[in-house]
Amino acid sequence: MNRLAQETSPYLLQHKDNPVDWHPWGEEALSRARAHGATIRRSDDGSPWFIYQDSSGDRHEVWWEDAESVRTKLELVAEYGLGGVFFWRLGGEDSSVWAAAPKVLK
Repeated sequence: MNRLAQETSPYLLQHKDNPVDWHPWGEEALSRARAHGATIRRSDDGSPWFIYQDSSGDRHEVWWEDAESVRTKLELVAEYGLGGVFFWRLGGEDSSVWAAAPKVLK
C-alpha cells in the first residue's frame, strides 16, 4: 500500500494498491534527491525526475511537474492552437505554475 490510500480523490484511490510511492509535489522530493546524491534531470518535455536507491537496495524513479515543465507543455498548447488545458489535483502543484500559465496562454 502507498500514500494514495490516504487520499480522498476517487481517481487517486483506484491506484492505492499500485507498487508506487506516491507523494504530492513539494520539498520532500527535492530533499530525497539531495539525501541520496541523485541528479535531477529533465525529460524531453521538461519534466524533472531523478532515480535513487534506498537503504534496502530498492530503486526508485521520481517524476513531477513544476513551473518550467508546465510552461513547456503550455507552449505546445499555444503553438498548436488547442482549446485549453486542464489541471487535475489542484493544490498539489508547484504554486509558481500559476504565474507561468497566463504568460503563455494569452
